[in-house]
Amino acid sequence: MDFILMRKHKQTTMKIDGVTITVDAGVRKLIRQFHELPGVETYHSCQGHRGATDAYVHFGGPGACQLLVPLAQMILSEHWTTCQNRPVCRGSFGRSVRLEVTGTGMVLRWDPKDYRRLLLMIANLRKSFPVGHE
Repeated sequence: MDFILMRKHKQTTMKIDGVTITVDAGVRKLIRQFHELPGVETYHSCQGHRGATDAYVHFGGPGACQLLVPLAQMILSEHWTTCQNRPVCRGSFGRSVRLEVTGTGMVLRWDPKDYRRLLLMIANLRKSFPVGHE
């Protein structure tokens, strides 16, 4: 059986609502953005490994359900824009990002190469909602 050894990611601490948490350095900005949305909290995250769609943020809270439709629309519209006038489109941003609904919240997954575009997507999403907790 072959095992792939994954390097540990650099960790960093940040203060959210007065509590110090440890996250992968590569998702710090995204975690901050999620916590700026009203009623949204993050539970687990990983910055992922280049070339694999394994980066993720597991989130929930009382405000998380309000994100479901806007997030889905942003993911789909990004895919449609990228694939316009192509009968088959693979490898676009919309294909790298997945939104999953679980019994414990929602999970946003992406390929790490799309991290900056994901930050922009969440920043645009934040404009639709009033300022949340810091």
